[in-house]
Amino acid sequence: MATLSAVGVIDVNSKGVTTVQSDFAACTAAFKGGTQGNGPGSSWGCGAMGYSMFNTIVPPNGGGTIKWGGCRNGCCAQAQHADYVVATSEHSGGVNALFDDGSVKFIKNSVSMATWWAIGSRAFGEVVGSDAY
Repeated sequence: MATLSAVGVIDVNSKGVTTVQSDFAACTAAFKGGTQGNGPGSSWGCGAMGYSMFNTIVPPNGGGTIKWGGCRNGCCAQAQHADYVVATSEHSGGVNALFDDGSVKFIKNSVSMATWWAIGSRAFGEVVGSDAY
């Protein structure tokens, strides 16, 4: 079971990268222990919200290091109610993401956390150029 510190906030920047990375480590430990999450690209076709949607906290495909697909605070391995849901795919080097304007863009696994967080925000005013992802 993972105990997470940076969940339930509007702006993950308020918790900072170190706290979020600590949460990632707790999720990884729970996943390795067999109590947490599904692996990358699993179950997206069933259409449940946690299987077909994601949040922009964990970099795409776990940035190449995180192997779980979802992590829920203090509970069970249910991606549909997870606090962290990773954008995963079997595409080499990244994921295709559907944006609110209807466009689909390929986002690299190596995108910086700050850029990934900014792409996912609507109201914080970040301007992200396409060369950043």
